[in-house]
Amino acid sequence: MHRQFARLGAVFGLLTFAACANEVASPAAPENVSRPRLVTGLASFTWKGVLWNVSTNADASIDGNGNAVLTRITAGENTMSFAGDPTVNDNGTPWMLFSYEDDAVSQNGFDLFINYNSSGPRLSAGSLFLGTTGIGFERYSTGPAQEQVLFCAGCTGTGRVAGRHTIYIGKRADGTTDMNFDGVWYSGTFLKDNGQTPFAYAETMLRRRGGAIGSTATYYDFRKGDNHAAGGNTNACKNGGWTASGLYKNQGQCIQYANTGK
Repeated sequence: MHRQFARLGAVFGLLTFAACANEVASPAAPENVSRPRLVTGLASFTWKGVLWNVSTNADASIDGNGNAVLTRITAGENTMSFAGDPTVNDNGTPWMLFSYEDDAVSQNGFDLFINYNSSGPRLSAGSLFLGTTGIGFERYSTGPAQEQVLFCAGCTGTGRVAGRHTIYIGKRADGTTDMNFDGVWYSGTFLKDNGQTPFAYAETMLRRRGGAIGSTATYYDFRKGDNHAAGGNTNACKNGGWTASGLYKNQGQCIQYANTGK
């Protein structure tokens, strides 16, 4: 069923998308311990093997469980970003994953934005709207932004659900985009069908787009790799490759997904 989303803020235009109600209940998040302050503003800090730049309106810290925490100190979007890792594109099948805590209150939510500085192919997924638990986009610009929703969990029925959520975004060698939200797979060919391939995963941003001054956003995990297992890419599952993302129970499940997308 196709529906329309009105543009919210300056980021998203009119959207035509298939609303999906499939979702998996999120586990309760562990209680945070005290957080030593690491950086403020455009300073950088290392988390999950990546050197992140922090927006000027946020404090960044790592709590006692190794989670990254952003605290809003002034208005505007809070972001952690890095220029990109060229090696994730080595096989033409890059992927990234992040886990975050959604309070279901911040109006514009949390997302992972890939190629955020590009006027070409861009990918984004998270809890970007008040009424959605999770939503994923494929997007590019030829003048006005051209975009299509790949999935929308919670758009019908339950609405936005607080708790921990995990999003994975991967690209097949043929340009097909795959996303996994809380254990459910979705695939899209919007970029591929509009001649926006091949494209590399470059600038990456973890973004929080709302929240009161002094409120925090917690990120539990971030991973990346060059071996997205889909479109018959069974080699990505071998030699321990199936363990990289943490999405598969065993090598056989990874191979099954590579062959069937399920």
